[in-house]
Amino acid sequence: MNKEIGKEYVSVVTNVTANGTYESKQGHGLFYKFDYVMEDGTAISGSHKSPDKYIKEGEDAAYVIKGSNDYGTWGSVSKPFDRDRGNGTPYTPTNNPPSGSHNKDKSIVWQSLAKVSSALLSNQSIVNPDDAVELTDFLVSYHDWKVGGEKGEKPVFNKPRETADLPF
Repeated sequence: MNKEIGKEYVSVVTNVTANGTYESKQGHGLFYKFDYVMEDGTAISGSHKSPDKYIKEGEDAAYVIKGSNDYGTWGSVSKPFDRDRGNGTPYTPTNNPPSGSHNKDKSIVWQSLAKVSSALLSNQSIVNPDDAVELTDFLVSYHDWKVGGEKGEKPVFNKPRETADLPF
């Protein structure tokens, strides 16, 4: 198996078997262990808080390998999350982009935070607040372009620095 530890993968569960219970060492209570075999050939052991909350055969599963040894591979196995996890590459079972409202709302919040941060920074330095807001607008546009799959025209920063203008 050449899967990367810590990276999320998505596959269909082809076989699932209950494999006992154990008490959490961190005090989180009783866990139910399940052994999964995925359509992509991965065999992984995952735990759930309830005996009936496991992923059934034939269902999509998102899994993250957290480690392996001579006894097998273990990690987390869950239902795929059908929204943006913050890294710009949401999982959708059909590979269609998710509804735009979630990404748009997130972008508006991100833009507001960036503008407030740049305004606060400009109050503590000799930076012109208008320049800081203009740069922030460019960064937000570039971020939205990247999250949107680099569709459309790539944003360009329209305020080029003069040759004698130093960045400090």
